[in-house]
Amino acid sequence: MKVTSTSPFQVNSVAKAISPDIPATNGVLHIIDKVMIPPDFEYPEATKDCVGLSKESDFLTIFAQAIKAADMSAALQVEGPITVFAPTNNAFESLGEGVATSLLLPANKEKLRQVLEYHTVLSRRDTSSLAVGDQMNTLEGGMLTVSQITPTIKLDTKIEVTSTNVPATNGMMHITASVLIPPGFEYPDQTIAGLLRNSPELSILYQAVLANPDLFDYLGGTAEYTLFAPTNAAFDYLGIGIASSLLLPSNQAKLTKVLKYHFIEGSLMRSTMNTYSQVKTLERGTIQIGTIYPLVVDGYSVSTPDVPALNGHPHHRQRAASGRIQLSGQRCDATCSKCSGNGEIHSGSKHGRARIDAIRVWPFYRVCSDR
Repeated sequence: MKVTSTSPFQVNSVAKAISPDIPATNGVLHIIDKVMIPPDFEYPEATKDCVGLSKESDFLTIFAQAIKAADMSAALQVEGPITVFAPTNNAFESLGEGVATSLLLPANKEKLRQVLEYHTVLSRRDTSSLAVGDQMNTLEGGMLTVSQITPTIKLDTKIEVTSTNVPATNGMMHITASVLIPPGFEYPDQTIAGLLRNSPELSILYQAVLANPDLFDYLGGTAEYTLFAPTNAAFDYLGIGIASSLLLPSNQAKLTKVLKYHFIEGSLMRSTMNTYSQVKTLERGTIQIGTIYPLVVDGYSVSTPDVPALNGHPHHRQRAASGRIQLSGQRCDATCSKCSGNGEIHSGSKHGRARIDAIRVWPFYRVCSDR
C-alpha cells in the first residue's frame, strides 16, 4: 500500500480518504471511497451471466427492463467473452423526464436496442487492461473511448464508471453513472399518432382514433395535447363487445365523446399536475387527478406516465374513462335481482347476457357485473 497524495489524501492512486485521521483506542481510522484490490488478486468465480447480474441488482432494474424490452437477452447471454457497461436507474432517469419511459415503449424498440448495443463491448475488458486512449469495439458498431483512468474511469470524456470489474460467467460488467449515447443517435420524436400506431398494446385505441378523422388530425398535427391512452386491456375491461360496438360507424358520435374525454389541450407532464385537482377535457367534462406518485386519474392508475411526443404527452391508462355518456345497454329496474333497481346499466341486449367486471362510467352510471 502506498500513499500517493496527501492533499487530497489518496492511497494507491485509487482510494481517496473521505474522512481521514479518526482516532480510535487502538489506532487510527481513515474512511476511503474505494475498495482497494491487492496486486494479482483473483476475483471469485462468477455464477451469473450479464443478464442475470442485472436482474438481481435493485439499482439496475431499468437496465433489466430495457434488456427485455429491446429483446437483448440472447445477445447478452452469449458465451462471449463480452463486457457490458450497465447504467444505474439514476443514470436512465437523468436522461430527462419521460425519455427512458419513451425508449422502453415497443414503438422505440430499435432505438433502445441501438443504445444497449453501444454498452456492449465484444471482448472481456477489466480495469487492468484499460489505458487512456483505448478504443473498444461495441456491438452497435461504434467505438467506446477510454478518456480517463484515475481517479475514476471515464468513457467518451464524461461517462463515469462507478463500480468496476463485476465478474460474469460470460465476461465482465462495469456500472456507469450515465447512459452511453451512440454518436449521431436521434432520440424518439414521433407524434402521438406515431406512438399509437407503433405500440401493439394500444392498437384498439389507434383503430378508434382512425375512425375519427378530426381526432387523428389532433394526434398527428403540431398543436400540443395530452392523451390518457387506454390500453387494449382497458378496453377489454369495458365488457364483451362494447369496444367493438363503439367502433361501428353507427356509434361514431358516442366513440368521439369517449375519446375526447381522454384528451387535454396542452402538454401536461406529471411534474406539472396538482394533487386532487380537476382538469378540463376536450369533451368539456373534467377528469380528477388523484395522487401524482403514483399517478391516479379518475380513480384508476396510470401505468406509463410522461411519454414524450413531438406534439404532447400520452399517458397509458389501466382503465378507459367513459365520459358523460350511457353505454348502449339496458337500464336496470326494480325487478333486477342483481342490482335492486339502483339505475345501473347492462352491456348485453338482454339483461345479464355479458359477464364483465363493474366499471364506473363517469360520472352517472356504472355497468352491472353479472357473474
